[in-house]
Amino acid sequence: MYAPHPRFTLGLMLPLVEKRLDQALPGGGFERQQTSGIGDAKAMVLLPFMQKGSQKTQFNILISLPTGSIRAEGSDGSRMPYSMPHGTGTWDILWGLTYTGKEQGLSWGAQVESQYRMNTNDLGYEFGAVYEASGWMAAEVSSWLSLSVRLGWRKTENIKGADPQLDPATSALNDPRRQAGTRVDMGPGFNVLVPIFGGQRLSFEALFALYQSVDGPQLVSDVKYTAGWQWLF
Repeated sequence: MYAPHPRFTLGLMLPLVEKRLDQALPGGGFERQQTSGIGDAKAMVLLPFMQKGSQKTQFNILISLPTGSIRAEGSDGSRMPYSMPHGTGTWDILWGLTYTGKEQGLSWGAQVESQYRMNTNDLGYEFGAVYEASGWMAAEVSSWLSLSVRLGWRKTENIKGADPQLDPATSALNDPRRQAGTRVDMGPGFNVLVPIFGGQRLSFEALFALYQSVDGPQLVSDVKYTAGWQWLF
């Protein structure tokens, strides 16, 4: 991330994605399929909206670039289900609004976001829209450590169109009309300040699924880990 001006910040993210799917076999045991690679890159602009003392709001505008592969294949060379590719294959626009506040050793915030697809990918489909909201609170334990807790909500809509190589008759995972779902997560986190090279910040967060409702057989979340290293200069 880079702030060329106090009124806006630019950023670029390139994720690495790894997915694993275990399926029970009719005769017993499991079949495991794995895929990994670069996901969809995201270019962002953060624009301050309102500020009153230590309370701030900002618009988040992101463009998702189709850098991740959508042709994930299993060991037998067949196409893997919709949940397994590294990317969407489409240009997506994401927008959101973030609010943060701080008072003495406490800080808090909330965020709403949505993601829309701007086109259909090369395989003839587009993933459904995604809506998210979250709120968090953090407390400074010392000058170098803070602890936090977050509550998040995420809703995903069904896929539009279909990949001609994915037959719903062979697996419910291949049905584009059974990909929607809603999830609520909650979990703790921490931030550690390391005063070297101008300032380093290490962060970690774990979100556990409190509630999940899906339209069909899907990959569901047990726990989601987020780790970060920020160099402030």
